Amino acid sequence: MNPTTATVRDLLTELAQLEDAVRRVPTVASDGATSLSPEMRSLMTRERDIVRELRRRRSQWRQTCAPGQSLESLAP
Repeated sequence: MNPTTATVRDLLTELAQLEDAVRRVPTVASDGATSLSPEMRSLMTRERDIVRELRRRRSQWRQTCAPGQSLESLAP
């Protein structure tokens, strides 16, 4: 899902799913090195992208929308 075209609800749903996946994925690389596993890095990157988009939309909403409007009304 593209964060810039997804709805806020879709982004929050995906973020919750990512958080569940993070709990199940090994943190450390399988070779025993003290680095994050590739799976964990991928999940964290996706989480960061979603959070960045949610923050961008919140900022945009605060700057442009009248009180009483929802974030869902914003065009991505």
